[in-house]
Amino acid sequence: FNTVFAIDPNIQVQRNDEFNFGIQREIGFKTALEIRYVGGRSNNMVRGVDLNQIDINASGFLPDFIRARNNCRLQGATLPGVGDPLLRCTDARFNPAISGSQPLPAFNLLPFGAFLNNPAVTTPIINGTPADLALIYIQNGLDFDPATNSGIRFRRNFFAGPVDLLVNGGRYRYNALQAELRRRLTNGFSFQINYTFQKTLSDIETDGQARFDPYLDNNNKHLDYSRTDYDRTHSVNFNAIYELPFGKGKQFMNEGGLRDRLFGGFQLTSLINVSSGAPISIRDLTGTLNRAGRSIRQTANSSLTTDQIKKLIGIFHQNGKIYFIDPSVIAPDGTATGGNLGTTPTASFPGQVFFRAQPGQTGNLPRTFINGPMYFNWDAGLIKNISFTERSRLQLRMEVFNVLNNVNFFAPSGANATSFGEDSNIFNINSATFGQITTGSAYPPRIIQFAARFEF
Repeated sequence: FNTVFAIDPNIQVQRNDEFNFGIQREIGFKTALEIRYVGGRSNNMVRGVDLNQIDINASGFLPDFIRARNNCRLQGATLPGVGDPLLRCTDARFNPAISGSQPLPAFNLLPFGAFLNNPAVTTPIINGTPADLALIYIQNGLDFDPATNSGIRFRRNFFAGPVDLLVNGGRYRYNALQAELRRRLTNGFSFQINYTFQKTLSDIETDGQARFDPYLDNNNKHLDYSRTDYDRTHSVNFNAIYELPFGKGKQFMNEGGLRDRLFGGFQLTSLINVSSGAPISIRDLTGTLNRAGRSIRQTANSSLTTDQIKKLIGIFHQNGKIYFIDPSVIAPDGTATGGNLGTTPTASFPGQVFFRAQPGQTGNLPRTFINGPMYFNWDAGLIKNISFTERSRLQLRMEVFNVLNNVNFFAPSGANATSFGEDSNIFNINSATFGQITTGSAYPPRIIQFAARFEF
């Protein structure tokens, strides 16, 4: 299952169309107001595509997989135990002695009875992951024999695993309303404040240099078109400089000399940023439609609407843990499913609202419809300039980052979860830390920095 990599010989430099229009108006007090619309689009972004996606529908494999899963549940019901009988399954083969068990014509195309009583095979059947079961057959040489033209041809190219081709295949759309108020430096005071309301949509959701981003399903490329990982719905930025009115050339203590050295040359600076959090999806990373390695963005199923889910979002403290969703929808084992493989709540977890995608399907939830925790930060500085000559001075600086020592959380999801591992996607419904904001998921606390600089 080795990877083949190639570049389209006709690949082109990505074309971006950008456009904007705005209006500027001076409103007095050395201050101007500007309002702009800014847009951008591209239909030929460079991206990678896996041409050798596993075909779970080959030779009727998916319908047979669903039948085998039903056989598995029926066989598990004959064994002692409680709970979902599917979890007790040891044999997915057709058994005429069990009522409702069905023949499996597609599996009969595979050698050695497709090993349907082997735990390596029954496990993905229980989990509902047909593509990963196909991968097991492929990696063990049990899928297709080109010499006899027998078996199931899960791959277009049966001599390779992923066949990754770099092409002009990606698209994006950007639309934003921008407003800005600015005052030029006059009488020792200037400021700028801007607000952006925007949306970035693309089927390439990361901003990484590799930009591979394989489709969840090559036959349904629209599934990947959603808000990008770097989209921010709202963003406000403010910066200001204020020179205190003391010292030479100022309103007070304009005599120069020692008084200027002591009290003149002070500046206050301020920088404030407020923004929406990064987009988050509620995900089921199992390979129900494509193999798990291609399913890291697959969404989960839910019995709630997106508006109902958004009402569950917020910062919650419970049992010494911090959650970004109401803990009432989390099972005792920390997951959102409690191990339930079905589509309805079980008696052991009646509060379940998120469910696993079923074989051959993806979740009914859209991608990236939740904003992560809001970000608020205020940095400030105090600067003292002591002039010696017209061409030399000493500058003393005290800078405070995160002045209010505000706790800013972030929720690992998408590209910013890469360094944490796939399980660190905060809303992976199968993770034992579903919804938790764990250690390391916070921006730095207050930092105070002192510096001296001689300029000449």
